[in-house]
Amino acid sequence: MSGKFKGFDKLNKEVEKLSQSTVGLTDLFNPTFMARYTDFKSFEEFQDESPYKFTAKDSNVQDFRNEELDKFVAEKTSFSNWRLMFDKAANEHLQKQFKGIFK
Repeated sequence: MSGKFKGFDKLNKEVEKLSQSTVGLTDLFNPTFMARYTDFKSFEEFQDESPYKFTAKDSNVQDFRNEELDKFVAEKTSFSNWRLMFDKAANEHLQKQFKGIFK
């Protein structure tokens, strides 16, 4: 019976590691994501043109609310606002992490 749960134990350990890790914005909004969903090649390029400049002091960027940023995102990306863009990037990042667990 313990053999059935061996994979679950590995998954549980990996999920625990993921939950404690921090992901930088340039990793989350990697060049592949930016090229696929935006008019930019990188998050740095997006940031250079953005009306809002994220800093290391910003926390909870996923919940960040700014009308100018939402308008910019709607005009320059496939998303209607920052939250949707962030959620998509986070989802894709997690999918990649989970694929690595099950190699």
